[in-house]
Formats: sequence, C-alpha cells, structure tokens
Amino acid sequence: MNNTLIQTAHPKTGVVYTQKSIAHGMIREAIFSRLSTENPDFTTQFFADYFDGRLMKAVGQKLNHKLRSFSYLDPSTGEGVFLIELINIMVTLHTHYGETPSHDWIESHITGFDIDKEAIKSLSTQSSPPNIQIYDYLLSSVSADIIIGNPPYVRQELLNHQYKNQIHELVQKLHIDLAISKRSDLYVYFILKTLNDLNDKGICTLIIPNTWLDSDYGKCVREILTNQFEIVSISDSHTKHFNVDINTVILTVRKQQARNTIQIKNEQSVKSIPYSLLPKPELSWSGSLFRTPGWLLDILSNNQHLTSLENQFSISTGIITGNNKKYYMDSPINGSYEPGIKSPRDSASIIFHKKDTLSWIKNQKISYKLKRAPILWPDLRGYRHMVVWNKDNLPFEHTFYGLTPSTMDVQSAVCILNSSWMWLMVELFGRRSLGGGAIRLVKSGLQHLPVPKLTNIDVPNSFFERPIEHWKTELSKEDRNIIDRQILSSMGLEDTYNNMMELLRDLMTKRSEKAKS
Repeated sequence: MNNTLIQTAHPKTGVVYTQKSIAHGMIREAIFSRLSTENPDFTTQFFADYFDGRLMKAVGQKLNHKLRSFSYLDPSTGEGVFLIELINIMVTLHTHYGETPSHDWIESHITGFDIDKEAIKSLSTQSSPPNIQIYDYLLSSVSADIIIGNPPYVRQELLNHQYKNQIHELVQKLHIDLAISKRSDLYVYFILKTLNDLNDKGICTLIIPNTWLDSDYGKCVREILTNQFEIVSISDSHTKHFNVDINTVILTVRKQQARNTIQIKNEQSVKSIPYSLLPKPELSWSGSLFRTPGWLLDILSNNQHLTSLENQFSISTGIITGNNKKYYMDSPINGSYEPGIKSPRDSASIIFHKKDTLSWIKNQKISYKLKRAPILWPDLRGYRHMVVWNKDNLPFEHTFYGLTPSTMDVQSAVCILNSSWMWLMVELFGRRSLGGGAIRLVKSGLQHLPVPKLTNIDVPNSFFERPIEHWKTELSKEDRNIIDRQILSSMGLEDTYNNMMELLRDLMTKRSEKAKS
C-alpha cells in the first residue's frame, strides 16, 4: 500500500479480496435498497421478478432507466470483483428487457479507486471497463448514489505516522461534530468518508470488520449512524467471510432520516427491530443487535428501574506495578508487604477476607499507588460470574475494576452485581473473541452497563460465603434463584424470569462451544 504503511509492514497488508458470491449479494441489496427509497411499496418479490426478467418489458425498462441515473463507486477496488459483478448485473438486467448499457455510460457512471496498479490490471481486459482512478480514495473529492466495497483491513499501528495524521485530519474536517479516535483502524476512515460522499438518499454497502460495533474507536461510527443516517441492515454470519482471522459484518446504510426499522441478519434468521430500540453508541452493538432478543431490547430501552452502572458506582482501576514478580510475594512477609488481591482466581466465593490472601504486595518505596475499593469487578471472566466483596478493603491488582456504591449499601450492591441479571448483561455486552473463550468489559463498556435501580435486597446467608460454581451448576442454585426473582419482581419483570434464564444458558453454551471449536 505504498507509503501508507510503516516500513516493516508487508506491502499486501490489509488486502483481502471478496468472494464473487458475496459481492453479488451486496450489489443486489444495494440496488434494491436504492430503488425502494423511491417507492416504499417496492417489495422484495417485485424486485426478484425484476432481477430475474419476469416483469413486463416497459416496467423493466423504466427501472433500468432509473438505475442508469445513479452513479456507482467502489472506494477500494482491488482486483475489481465489485465493479465487474456490477457491470455484469447491469448488462443482464438490460438484456432481460431488450436493452444494452452503453460503453460511455459504464465509464461515466461506474468508478473505482485503488492505489495498487497491479491489482486492477484485470479490469483493463473488460470489454466495457469502468472509470478507474489510481489514487487514494481517502484523499479524493467525489460523490455517488451507490457505494459498495471492501475497505482494507489495516490496524492503526501499521499505518505510516504521517499518513495516519493526514487522513485523520481530512476525515475529521468532514465530520467536525464527531470525535474520531487516532487509534482508529484504516477501515473506520473509509466508512466515515463513504458516508460523507453519499448523495441524498444514497446507499452505502460495505463488508467490514465487526470491531466497530464494540470498540472505543468505533463509537464515532455508531454515533453518526444513530444521529444522521438510516441503517438498512447489518448482517453477521458469526463466521469469517474470508480465510483470515477477521470477523466481518455487511453494513447497508441510507442517507436519509426517515427511519422505521433495522434488519438484523445472521445465518439462521432475519429480525427487524424498531429504530427506537437502537442502543446508545456507548454500548456494544454486537451484543445489542445480534444477541439481544426484541423483548429484552424493549426492556433495556424503556424500563424505568434501570440505569447506567456509572450512575450507581464510582469506578477505579487497579494497581499496575510494572513488574509483579518483583513486587508480589506468595508468602506473608512482615514490614514492607501487605495482603492484596492479585487475581479473580484468588477467591472461590464472593466474600474475600484477609485470611484468604494468596499474594502479598510491597507497600513501601514503590512507584505505584495502592488502590482499594469495597467491590471488585473482574476485568476478564471465564465460565462463572463472580464480583468480589473486598470485605477487608485490601489493595487490588489491575485485573479488577474497583466499584464504590453511591446510592446503596455494599451488601445490596454486591448482591445485585452478582445476580443473573448482571451476568446476562455481561454476556450480551461483553467483548468476545478472547483467548480461552473469555469475555470482558473494558471501563467504557462497564460504565454504561444496565443496572437495576434498587437500594435494598434480602440475601440468603449462604450466597456470599459459598463457592461460586461453573455456570452449568451455578445457574440452578436455589439461593441465586431467590435473589434473581426478587430483583426481577422489583423491576416489574417477574414474568420474564424463565426467558431470561433460558437466554443466559443459551449464551453460555454458545460461548463454551465456540471456545472448543
């Protein structure tokens, strides 16, 4: 990618070509979405009849004329699979209805950008080649009615520093109200640039990594889609579209704000959700859109007994010593060391006492600050959900976030945080694809986690002291069930208990199975 990458990066970094079948499906969806903008009664069956040549000749020609009025763009052409397939589709549609798109029309209405001269060689062999610009799309000034593509998948740390600053400045000027992170991967700049370059009512269909759905740097994309565009559909196969370690989604967006529903697609199903249930940009969209059923989305959006965790707790980060081998000991030492909590594995039960200590941390002549909090939220978790009650206020490592309740007593707070409701929220909004099947919530996700606004909970005595088991055993524990039903009843959700537990078990099963595969 020429001077866009650091010197040590492979020249083909980020280049992943799209399968023809995927390109065909994306083009078909983009054309349908653009045509249906003009006519809300334009059904999928009518479109299928048009696409397959079953309409009356005059009707088909009228639609062809409409397609010829649009401009088409691929911002990262590569070998040209999108443009070649688009031209083939146009030729086929016109042939169905006794027409032929002219060479001049193809060259003037279908445009592709790429910086790799070698990659686009195959396009020159086309009998009617499109307009190819050997130029960086991110530096261009262009607009289109339909934009379809597969942006390069380049992590931000592989981008040349000067180039990264250049594209950040250019794209930031296009979206002055957005806070675009300089830690954004390259494809994020492509998304934001294509959204800017859409004509009114235009359609953008991109196959992109799914990291924007959850990451901090993806918040700007979630925000602009929420406030300024209509999301037509998001498709997630829950597999990799390519033979590389990249999980992808196909995003289709329309440049208008007459928004009703969003189609969410995966391998097994298609569901439509009201735009009013689109989650806040701060929350994980992959969890909200792909893992959360409609009945629960409605609760998360409208239940008055829920609030964000940051409204109920102050959140602090743990100790970072820089060298745990140097500053931790595995046996008690008098003087300059004191008991600490180093890992979630240190505790079998919710309550952690000083007598349970497995690690002692140096507390004198140190460069770090000892951190303490009454409640410890694990950064990573495996197959049990346990939030630690730090009964003796011991210093804690950065493997936890420290929580201090502001509106309730510690015991009630610990109870709520260890409930199956909070466990379910972690499974829905936590980040997956971690080693060993683990799941995590970084601080920005933890802040916005939906928490019940309760102040007092009656807790069975056994709950805090007994070991917290693997999920297959833990979810059947009677004391847990008593707590869960009490919390749901206080929220007016007692009728959802069985559905909630079934969903939680299903999510845990899928995460476990994925870790084995």
